Amino acid sequence: MRAFLAAELDEAGKSAAATLLVRLRRLDSRSVKWVSPENLHITLKFLGDVTDAEARSAGEILSDAASGLMKKPMRFAGVGMFPNERRPRVVHLMADDPDGFLKALNKNLERRIEEKIGIPAENRRFVPHITLCRARGDRIEDRLLKALTEPHHEAEKPFAVTAITFFESILKPDGPTYKTIRRIGLSDE
Repeated sequence: MRAFLAAELDEAGKSAAATLLVRLRRLDSRSVKWVSPENLHITLKFLGDVTDAEARSAGEILSDAASGLMKKPMRFAGVGMFPNERRPRVVHLMADDPDGFLKALNKNLERRIEEKIGIPAENRRFVPHITLCRARGDRIEDRLLKALTEPHHEAEKPFAVTAITFFESILKPDGPTYKTIRRIGLSDE
């Protein structure tokens, strides 16, 4: 199974991100592949293809790491691009993580998964974000790139992380479908 661990957004966060995504999608449907609004999330750890035993272990690690965590209020922090604005491959909505909640959770999951399952930790710095689209080829249309540099009120909205989830990613020609394997809801207090 192809799998990943993610932070889920509350309805306000999903709605703001989806509204921005739909508005930007009108500007460019050819040079990028847009994420389906129902698939918006913050990836904490991409596992790749895992065996059933590795999936069980990852689920246990997730349950242990997320149990007792409280919902975290956050804000979107604007639109960004990976690897950079000169040659963007991924357009994303940045998540402000002022107290380092997501970064600490990512580091914890990375360490435990590497120790217990053997999936190496990422070499890249963890940047909490919601992917909006990925470039299909070498370039993203200029009209979209110009729009990305403008302010977007949706990209400044508050939201909360309400759950940490283990997803299976089922790849299909029209885009992936995510199946929840294990979901740990975060408490209000």
